[in-house]
Amino acid sequence: QEPLLTPEERNPATRKLLRGGLSEVPLLMKRSTQRTAVELANAQRRELSGEACLKLPHAVTLAGGERESHFRVAKLTEAKPWRRPISLKAAADGPTAGVGELRLSTQRRDYVFPVPVVIVKTGRRRLSLRRSDGCVTVDTGWLRFKVSAEHGGSIVSLERRGRELVRSSYPTPRPYHWMNPWYGGVLARAGSDWDRRLHVVRRSIEPVSVVGATGIRWEGAQVTCTPTHQDWRWLRYKVQYLSTAGSNLLAVVLTAANRTSARMGVYIGVAFWPADVTGQAYVERDGKPMVYNADRYEYTVRAGNWLAFAVGRGAVLGAVAPRRDPSWRLGLENLGDGLFSASVGRRADLNPKVGSVTEVAWLVGCRSVEEAHAYRFLSELAELP
Repeated sequence: QEPLLTPEERNPATRKLLRGGLSEVPLLMKRSTQRTAVELANAQRRELSGEACLKLPHAVTLAGGERESHFRVAKLTEAKPWRRPISLKAAADGPTAGVGELRLSTQRRDYVFPVPVVIVKTGRRRLSLRRSDGCVTVDTGWLRFKVSAEHGGSIVSLERRGRELVRSSYPTPRPYHWMNPWYGGVLARAGSDWDRRLHVVRRSIEPVSVVGATGIRWEGAQVTCTPTHQDWRWLRYKVQYLSTAGSNLLAVVLTAANRTSARMGVYIGVAFWPADVTGQAYVERDGKPMVYNADRYEYTVRAGNWLAFAVGRGAVLGAVAPRRDPSWRLGLENLGDGLFSASVGRRADLNPKVGSVTEVAWLVGCRSVEEAHAYRFLSELAELP
């Protein structure tokens, strides 16, 4: 049984004195054109005046086709924020992401703010969802994944345009290094990492459709687990592996519920094993991707909220963890045989007054490390959009 947790310590709330960018961070493009606004907010004691320059990423343009626009900002104060509505148009032929910048030039100095844009889906593609033999297969047109209830409730195959991004032991779990059984693929779970009392629990699977906070319809597979062992009867959890038509995004939504009136604690997280192709991993350091090579020496690396793996020419698997909770841990492990694994998770305090916790982690299939790095701003999302 998992030990009780004391209330988690939180970092004190902070407020930026000067904020700028688009009205949503990141801006999620759900259509070919979308309206938003450029905003500046000043909490400093002195007012600011100057010129703002918006430079958009390659993925979008302004309605007239321009990627750069200039604005005059006068007497910006806390009581008088600045806002300018704009209309953006997707300039890419598929789902992608990019980061532009908003620069405010004043007499004293320049202030620079990132402008992240994510094109969630393009065109009028339809999502295909099929259920057979205890598995659910989802095809968005850009991403295809298969979830098996009997294989630990894991994703056993994840493809981007026909290229496999993960490796799995499907259909038969087997020992691998210190893991027994090892499922591989993408495995979301609640509870102890390798507690056999949880491995033998039967899981149910069904297709699911969810409308996010911004109106996007997400579809995929839902795996539900209700342990029967006396040490785990208090726990119920479900995992939703979701995407949307014409998208390269995979949202992993994990909900853990406390079925008792006692305060309980449990580990929640997602582990995944990238396909064995290049042996290169990337972790963000000082705002830029730093490469790590797989070799015969075992090591672990703590990441911030983003990491990625090159899994072949023109194929990169990126992972993004939530930023709003500092207790999240994202990292990679070199297993010493030229292969990597990665995991993201945290200890959750299941207060009976709350009842359950829900978290969202992201995987994305990209064409390059640079493109995958632009998706790091998904960590700013507090819920499924």
